[in-house]
Amino acid sequence: MQAVSILGIISYKVWPAQMGGQKCAAGFYEYLSKQCAITVLVSRENQQKDIPLKHAENFLFNHWWGPLNLIWLPSMLLLIKKRKITHIIIEHSYLGWLGWLLSKLSGRPLIIRSHNIESQRLRDRADVWWGLYAWYERWVLRHVAHNFFVTEEDMHWAIAKWKINADKASIASFGITQQQPPSGDEKHGCRKFLETAHDIAPEEKVFLFNGTLDYLPNVDAIRIIISELVPRLSKYQNFQYCIIICGNRLSEPWQRVLEEYENVLYAGFVDDIDIYYEGADCFIVPSSLGTGIKTKLIEALANNQMIISTHNGIKGLKTEHYLHKLIAVPDYDWDAFAEAMVNMPERSLLKTPEAFFDTFHWERITEQALVQLQKI
Repeated sequence: MQAVSILGIISYKVWPAQMGGQKCAAGFYEYLSKQCAITVLVSRENQQKDIPLKHAENFLFNHWWGPLNLIWLPSMLLLIKKRKITHIIIEHSYLGWLGWLLSKLSGRPLIIRSHNIESQRLRDRADVWWGLYAWYERWVLRHVAHNFFVTEEDMHWAIAKWKINADKASIASFGITQQQPPSGDEKHGCRKFLETAHDIAPEEKVFLFNGTLDYLPNVDAIRIIISELVPRLSKYQNFQYCIIICGNRLSEPWQRVLEEYENVLYAGFVDDIDIYYEGADCFIVPSSLGTGIKTKLIEALANNQMIISTHNGIKGLKTEHYLHKLIAVPDYDWDAFAEAMVNMPERSLLKTPEAFFDTFHWERITEQALVQLQKI
């Protein structure tokens, strides 16, 4: 069997990986590089010094300027020959057309790794051209050697609605680096840090929400926190709580809105989000928009965190992954969501199930992906 040598094409900023989508791409190639030869070809906003891979080129234009990358076609074909590439993988469908062209000219199979159904994200954002992108996305996913999806829900949707070949589809999800949950002492120390850093009383229940805060589903979640959850929680007179919101790219108008609520604290982008995951009492996912896996939910479970989420928020997870660690609430039932926050048990000593770490560790994910690639 010929040794696998992968060209990974990424048309947006990934390194240094800070946000969920960036971590989803970075972790995949960093761990896959431990099992086979990897060359990544990335857009120019990725600096060479930030990419922890031996073979990396950063001459691509961002996907917003995608057609300009045609000038690099000879260079890409030369790179494929020089590095003895056997498979081409593209993150997202943005430059799928370019990958298809490379595949035709080089004879190497093309694989697309879809972090979500992108056209549905554009539809939720009310982009007028989402229908055109849906046509393109369907076409490109049907003209590849294999499709990787991050959730079974997205994969089954594409098979049922777009008629992609089920034999040419599998899961390569978002992963984690932890192999076991943090200890009780570690979580206690993180709680003390939050109390000191943000003037939180020991008896307060601390809820956490984290994400890239210009992404529509996350903006919608903030709106729900302010307009749906806080008014309902205020009816419980003896309920002491604090909602910490972490993340970057929050607009100034939203920052001013959050300042008006004494029980809501905007911490901005934090260097070590694990401290907040471990120190909070519960992570909340009050959103019913978006496809793909909620990377922040995976990170929360990795840090042994209790979670309250809408049904939409737990896509990509099976019951054995969370068991007692997650309370699922019907979408749009904010009365039930607020009640779950109030009645949430004290900080649980029960640990995230081993099945979760077995499924979502990057080593396991990339091992399974490599098995699929070797079949192509």
